[in-house]
Amino acid sequence: MDVLHITKKGRTMDTIEKYYIYNETKNGNQINDKITVKPNRIFEATLRGEADRLRMRSRPSTNPP
Repeated sequence: MDVLHITKKGRTMDTIEKYYIYNETKNGNQINDKITVKPNRIFEATLRGEADRLRMRSRPSTNPP
């Protein structure tokens, strides 16, 4: 178990929690009620952006030093 974010209680914490539950449900790691996780276009766009950034980091650089 890791601490992913530190924030005050409130809407921000609720949104961060929902995002990580959404992500884990998509990855098949959610063992609780999957029916409660609804499609979320903002979370989908964020996850696609993270995947793109990871892919770009793993590519060898095409710029000569």
